Amino acid sequence: MIKLNGIGTSLKYLRSKHKISQKQLAEKLNIHQTMVSKFERNIQIPSDKIIKRIERFFNEPLRREF
Repeated sequence: MIKLNGIGTSLKYLRSKHKISQKQLAEKLNIHQTMVSKFERNIQIPSDKIIKRIERFFNEPLRREF
């Protein structure tokens, strides 16, 4: 499997699928909206703790590779 966009693409897809904004997700995760933006653009990788929060919030796994 080739890693193209990983977590950022998966996060953006889930957010779009559930029709919530970066700001709404950030509020639910108790982080700043710029963090969500950085995750989606693959500028920063979320910690394992935040990944687990994201997966719990969406009730599905966050794909790490495509």
